[in-house]
Amino acid sequence: GLPGHPVARWAAVFFSLFVVALQISIAASQALLAVTGVLYAIHLLKDRPAIRFLPVKLPLACFCVFSIASIFWAANPTVGWFAVRKLVLFLIWILAVNLIVSREHLRRLVLAFCMVSALAGVVAIAQFVVQYRDVRAHHPDQIYRILTSLRIDGFMGHWMNFGGQQMLAYGLLMGFLLL
Repeated sequence: GLPGHPVARWAAVFFSLFVVALQISIAASQALLAVTGVLYAIHLLKDRPAIRFLPVKLPLACFCVFSIASIFWAANPTVGWFAVRKLVLFLIWILAVNLIVSREHLRRLVLAFCMVSALAGVVAIAQFVVQYRDVRAHHPDQIYRILTSLRIDGFMGHWMNFGGQQMLAYGLLMGFLLL
Protein backbone atom coordinates (compact mmCIF):
# COMPACT_ATOMS: atom_id res chain seq x y z
CA GLY A 1 0.00 0.00 0.00
CA LEU A 2 0.47 3.66 0.05
CA PRO A 3 1.10 5.94 3.04
CA GLY A 4 -1.80 6.42 5.42
CA HIS A 5 -2.10 10.21 5.39
CA PRO A 6 -4.09 11.52 2.40
CA VAL A 7 -1.54 14.15 1.33
CA ALA A 8 1.32 11.65 1.66
CA ARG A 9 -0.74 9.15 -0.35
CA TRP A 10 -1.11 11.65 -3.19
CA ALA A 11 2.59 12.49 -2.95
CA ALA A 12 3.36 8.77 -3.29
CA VAL A 13 1.11 8.53 -6.35
CA PHE A 14 2.82 11.49 -8.02
CA PHE A 15 6.25 10.11 -7.07
CA SER A 16 5.33 6.82 -8.72
CA LEU A 17 4.19 8.67 -11.84
CA PHE A 18 7.48 10.60 -11.79
CA VAL A 19 9.49 7.36 -11.77
CA VAL A 20 7.47 5.83 -14.60
CA ALA A 21 7.54 9.04 -16.68
CA LEU A 22 11.35 9.32 -16.49
CA GLN A 23 11.77 7.22 -19.63
CA ILE A 24 9.02 8.93 -21.58
CA SER A 25 9.57 12.64 -21.00
CA ILE A 26 12.13 14.40 -18.85
CA ALA A 27 9.98 17.55 -18.74
CA ALA A 28 6.87 15.65 -17.62
CA SER A 29 8.84 13.71 -15.03
CA GLN A 30 10.31 16.94 -13.61
CA ALA A 31 6.83 18.46 -13.37
CA LEU A 32 5.60 15.36 -11.53
CA LEU A 33 8.62 15.57 -9.21
CA ALA A 34 7.80 19.21 -8.45
CA VAL A 35 4.21 18.28 -7.58
CA THR A 36 5.51 15.45 -5.40
CA GLY A 37 7.85 17.83 -3.58
CA VAL A 38 5.10 20.35 -2.91
CA LEU A 39 2.71 17.67 -1.66
CA TYR A 40 5.38 16.12 0.57
CA ALA A 41 6.26 19.57 1.98
CA ILE A 42 2.58 20.12 2.78
CA HIS A 43 2.50 16.71 4.45
CA LEU A 44 5.58 17.59 6.52
CA LEU A 45 4.09 20.92 7.63
CA LYS A 46 0.60 19.56 8.28
CA ASP A 47 1.18 16.11 9.79
CA ARG A 48 4.76 16.47 11.12
CA PRO A 49 5.88 12.89 10.44
CA ALA A 50 9.35 11.63 11.28
CA ILE A 51 11.61 11.90 8.24
CA ARG A 52 13.56 8.76 7.43
CA PHE A 53 16.97 8.96 5.77
CA LEU A 54 19.19 6.49 3.99
CA PRO A 55 22.33 5.56 5.92
CA VAL A 56 24.40 7.77 3.59
CA LYS A 57 23.28 11.09 5.02
CA LEU A 58 26.69 12.10 6.45
CA PRO A 59 28.71 11.41 3.27
CA LEU A 60 25.98 13.00 1.18
CA ALA A 61 25.86 16.08 3.42
CA CYS A 62 29.68 16.38 3.21
CA PHE A 63 29.54 16.08 -0.58
CA CYS A 64 26.90 18.84 -0.79
CA VAL A 65 28.72 21.17 1.64
CA PHE A 66 32.08 20.73 -0.10
CA SER A 67 30.48 21.14 -3.53
CA ILE A 68 29.02 24.47 -2.47
CA ALA A 69 32.23 25.56 -0.71
CA SER A 70 34.31 24.75 -3.80
CA ILE A 71 32.46 27.41 -5.78
CA PHE A 72 34.05 30.16 -3.69
CA TRP A 73 37.50 29.11 -4.98
CA ALA A 74 36.42 28.36 -8.55
CA ALA A 75 37.83 30.27 -11.52
CA ASN A 76 34.29 30.67 -12.88
CA PRO A 77 31.75 30.59 -10.00
CA THR A 78 28.80 31.13 -12.34
CA VAL A 79 29.29 27.72 -13.91
CA GLY A 80 29.65 26.19 -10.45
CA TRP A 81 26.36 27.63 -9.22
CA PHE A 82 24.64 26.14 -12.25
CA ALA A 83 25.92 22.68 -11.30
CA VAL A 84 25.17 23.10 -7.59
CA ARG A 85 21.51 23.74 -8.33
CA LYS A 86 21.27 20.08 -9.29
CA LEU A 87 22.11 19.01 -5.73
CA VAL A 88 18.42 19.46 -4.97
CA LEU A 89 17.85 16.23 -6.92
CA PHE A 90 19.33 14.33 -3.96
CA LEU A 91 15.97 15.05 -2.29
CA ILE A 92 14.61 12.27 -4.50
CA TRP A 93 16.21 9.84 -2.05
CA ILE A 94 14.26 11.36 0.85
CA LEU A 95 11.05 11.23 -1.16
CA ALA A 96 11.64 7.60 -2.15
CA VAL A 97 12.45 6.43 1.37
CA ASN A 98 9.46 8.22 2.90
CA LEU A 99 6.83 7.72 0.21
CA ILE A 100 7.44 4.11 -0.83
CA VAL A 101 6.35 2.51 2.41
CA SER A 102 5.52 -1.04 1.39
CA ARG A 103 7.28 -3.86 -0.39
CA GLU A 104 4.28 -4.25 -2.72
CA HIS A 105 4.44 -0.59 -3.80
CA LEU A 106 8.16 -0.95 -4.51
CA ARG A 107 7.62 -4.18 -6.45
CA ARG A 108 4.90 -2.62 -8.61
CA LEU A 109 6.99 0.49 -9.20
CA VAL A 110 10.00 -1.55 -10.32
CA LEU A 111 7.83 -3.63 -12.64
CA ALA A 112 6.16 -0.53 -14.11
CA PHE A 113 9.56 1.10 -14.65
CA CYS A 114 10.83 -2.02 -16.42
CA MET A 115 7.68 -2.30 -18.54
CA VAL A 116 8.07 1.31 -19.72
CA SER A 117 11.71 0.53 -20.47
CA ALA A 118 10.64 -2.47 -22.56
CA LEU A 119 8.13 -0.27 -24.39
CA ALA A 120 10.90 2.28 -25.09
CA GLY A 121 13.01 -0.59 -26.42
CA VAL A 122 10.24 -1.65 -28.80
CA VAL A 123 9.92 1.96 -30.00
CA ALA A 124 13.69 2.04 -30.56
CA ILE A 125 13.57 -1.17 -32.58
CA ALA A 126 10.81 0.32 -34.71
CA GLN A 127 12.92 3.46 -35.16
CA PHE A 128 15.84 1.35 -36.36
CA VAL A 129 13.66 -0.56 -38.83
CA VAL A 130 12.30 2.70 -40.26
CA GLN A 131 15.79 4.21 -40.49
CA TYR A 132 17.22 1.08 -42.11
CA ARG A 133 14.46 0.91 -44.73
CA ASP A 134 14.84 4.61 -45.51
CA VAL A 135 18.62 4.39 -45.88
CA ARG A 136 18.39 1.20 -47.92
CA ALA A 137 15.87 2.81 -50.27
CA HIS A 138 17.74 6.09 -50.77
CA HIS A 139 21.41 5.15 -50.28
CA PRO A 140 21.82 1.40 -50.86
CA ASP A 141 25.57 1.69 -51.34
CA GLN A 142 26.14 3.59 -48.06
CA ILE A 143 24.02 1.67 -45.54
CA TYR A 144 26.79 1.01 -43.03
CA ARG A 145 28.24 4.54 -43.12
CA ILE A 146 24.89 6.25 -42.72
CA LEU A 147 23.45 3.89 -40.10
CA THR A 148 26.52 4.30 -37.90
CA SER A 149 25.83 8.04 -37.77
CA LEU A 150 22.10 7.65 -37.09
CA ARG A 151 21.14 6.64 -33.56
CA ILE A 152 17.91 5.35 -32.10
CA ASP A 153 16.65 7.32 -29.11
CA GLY A 154 13.39 5.72 -27.95
CA PHE A 155 11.24 8.40 -26.34
CA MET A 156 14.26 10.58 -25.54
CA GLY A 157 15.71 13.31 -27.69
CA HIS A 158 19.23 11.91 -27.54
CA TRP A 159 20.63 8.42 -27.87
CA MET A 160 22.88 8.81 -24.81
CA ASN A 161 19.91 9.55 -22.55
CA PHE A 162 18.08 6.58 -24.00
CA GLY A 163 21.07 4.26 -23.67
CA GLY A 164 21.75 5.31 -20.08
CA GLN A 165 18.13 4.82 -19.10
CA GLN A 166 18.03 1.40 -20.72
CA MET A 167 21.18 0.34 -18.86
CA LEU A 168 19.77 1.54 -15.54
CA ALA A 169 16.51 -0.28 -16.18
CA TYR A 170 18.41 -3.46 -17.10
CA GLY A 171 20.50 -3.23 -13.92
CA LEU A 172 17.38 -2.64 -11.84
CA LEU A 173 15.63 -5.58 -13.45
CA MET A 174 18.63 -7.88 -12.88
CA GLY A 175 18.81 -6.85 -9.22
CA PHE A 176 15.08 -7.36 -8.84
CA LEU A 177 15.16 -10.80 -10.44
CA LEU A 178 18.26 -12.00 -8.60
CA LEU A 179 17.39 -10.68 -5.16
